[in-house]
Amino acid sequence: MAEDRPGGSELFLEINGSRVEASDRELADWILSFSAGATREQVAALVRARAQRIR
Repeated sequence: MAEDRPGGSELFLEINGSRVEASDRELADWILSFSAGATREQVAALVRARAQRIR
């Protein structure tokens, strides 16, 4: 995929007027948190805290 084009979840966020400002490390930690027992709601809260409106 081209670097300047968003992937699946990024595209979903952009279509809906948002983006997430997070480092690659933070993104990886969010994904790995599922295997450590985090719930969807807990990870969603992390993502929402870093989401920004772009419209």
